[in-house]
Amino acid sequence: ADRLLDMGFWPDVQNIAMQTSNQRQTAMFSATFSDELKGKVKLLMQAPKQVAAHQENSTNQDIVETL
Repeated sequence: ADRLLDMGFWPDVQNIAMQTSNQRQTAMFSATFSDELKGKVKLLMQAPKQVAAHQENSTNQDIVETL
């Protein structure tokens, strides 16, 4: 979803959302959710929920890199 902002597609996302029913279910997926994106999401969604598969700002200590 952050890439939509980076690439200038946000006006298109807004336009599509405005043409759909208020009873729609909207889902956005992103590996990162910037503060800017969170603010924009609040404009399009009613009571948005965020589901995270990991803790914020954490790294997986079990990854082994080999060359």
